Amino acid sequence: MEGHTSSDGDDKTNLQLSLLRSASVYKYIFYDMNFPTKAPLSQKILAAGRGEIESDKTRDNPSDRKVVFRFQFRSDELKKDIVKTSL
Repeated sequence: MEGHTSSDGDDKTNLQLSLLRSASVYKYIFYDMNFPTKAPLSQKILAAGRGEIESDKTRDNPSDRKVVFRFQFRSDELKKDIVKTSL
């Protein structure tokens, strides 16, 4: 789970803000929500801050302030299994 910021502000502050943004979402999911697979899922999710790395550098764009969920698979076999079950 990645936190992002706009290009407004300095790099260090934006990196801290983006990490706080993703940590806030993590906290909401794993402390405030209740679902049966919470414990094993919490061991597989990482909150990370990306700062303004992917933001529009030419202007302060509010849509750059976001949290993105990215899924990375350890092997291509797992990807194939997920595609098969989702069809």
